[in-house]
Amino acid sequence: LTKLHPILNLLTIKEDRESMHSSLMQSVSGGLPSLDASRRDPSSVLDAFAAALKKRDRELSREDYIYLLAITVLSRNLASSSQRCECGLEAMKKRLAGISSAVIYDVFQVSKLLLESAAGTKENLIRATLDTCLNSSSYLFLQDVDEQNKWAW
Repeated sequence: LTKLHPILNLLTIKEDRESMHSSLMQSVSGGLPSLDASRRDPSSVLDAFAAALKKRDRELSREDYIYLLAITVLSRNLASSSQRCECGLEAMKKRLAGISSAVIYDVFQVSKLLLESAAGTKENLIRATLDTCLNSSSYLFLQDVDEQNKWAW
């Protein structure tokens, strides 16, 4: 992913929700590792997805596959780290530095929904990502001013 960073804009695809759901289900390793015995993603993978979300020549759209995949993977890690250790949260804080507040808002919203789900499955994770990112009313800049100010960097 790191080597592909310069051409990621060429790899973005837009699909309908059902197709996107299927693609994400095949691409993500699991839900919450503490609940489904899946493995955590390596830091190099997390770093590569964070780098893909940082400012570039072409901003990713919330409907782009690579955006949704990055949000899914980073949200999964944030939720898992919040259950396990502060060192993981510190690493996520550093990893997310330089990413726009709107993207961080999406990561936190998906993590919150995953943690609130009883099962913490991959299905819950994918549903949380699609419900957050494909729902225009959940976009940070459509929230009230107080909520936007909370997320300002």
